[in-house]
Amino acid sequence: MDEMNMKYVGEKITNLQEGIIIHSTTDKILPISNARKAQQALPNTEMIELEGLGHYGILWSKQLLDILASKLKEPVYS
Repeated sequence: MDEMNMKYVGEKITNLQEGIIIHSTTDKILPISNARKAQQALPNTEMIELEGLGHYGILWSKQLLDILASKLKEPVYS
């Protein structure tokens, strides 16, 4: 199970130049505390917490698309 834990995996990543973790504060499947631990273990990462989207809702949200578009500097949708 440790091999699937991002905190454990994150501690082994040493060459990450930049990363972003986007997580919903209301995720009942993977708690926000897990994402926070992963962010602490991964160097050079930014954590963005979105409100009220749950585990699956975040995947289809305009908020996520807007964040990705701004981070990638290219349109993700039209």
